Amino acid sequence: MTHNVKNHLTLVRWQGKYSLQSSCWKELDLYHPRWQSRDLQSAEERFSRYCGVSALTTQLPRWRMIYPPLKGLARIGTCKATFQIISSALYYALQSGTSVKSRAPDGVLITALQLLSLSLDICTQQRQSNSQDCCLENSIPILELAGLEIIGIAQGTEKESLLSLLVSLMKTRMGDGRHQFPEPGSCNISSWIGNLLKKFSAIDSVCMNLLQSLAPEVVGQSGFDKVMSGSTSDEKRKAKAKERQAAIMVRSFYFKSSAKV
Repeated sequence: MTHNVKNHLTLVRWQGKYSLQSSCWKELDLYHPRWQSRDLQSAEERFSRYCGVSALTTQLPRWRMIYPPLKGLARIGTCKATFQIISSALYYALQSGTSVKSRAPDGVLITALQLLSLSLDICTQQRQSNSQDCCLENSIPILELAGLEIIGIAQGTEKESLLSLLVSLMKTRMGDGRHQFPEPGSCNISSWIGNLLKKFSAIDSVCMNLLQSLAPEVVGQSGFDKVMSGSTSDEKRKAKAKERQAAIMVRSFYFKSSAKV
């Protein structure tokens, strides 16, 4: 748990104990390298008990800005090798639904979806930075390969892509109670995959067009346009905020100058 969370405590008088404010649970970092397995499990249980949702699908990994010399590390999360790892886990998780022995248990599937969520977070930041810098879109392998046929992963004449695997898993796990966990905040894998598909649609226009045919009930018609307009409006708000701040600084300067005179 981050240092900021520890400093935001509130007294629950009727219990006589300290507990975290509900807003501070958003700062919980389940992916900090210093977590021990027992403490991590306890933190997940407390999060689910107080927030009413699963930490596995709510506290997803996020990519934070690092020092510029290490900026290239972000490409690991979107490279072809990462794409192959995620695709293999999804394929075997889908196959395990029809076989007696599970070839990819839910723990493997959840880890793959968390890795995919991190990859999409990196893609979102890269696309936003490219649009702000007014430069051409850089190549992002996981987006370029998402809709293409995966060679060597499917048997027979069946053709699968990362997007089609996600859609199939979403439909297969829909209404399946076996994927839900016993704690109060159960993990709904089908809903989680649906949110990931929406992210694909919002980030890349090619993925959006493919998903409109694979899962039209999940992907809207204007997901990509909304993100572009949203990023533009954010830029306008930032520009106006800078103008207001500059005006305040100018007024403050003249006020101090006149006071000295």
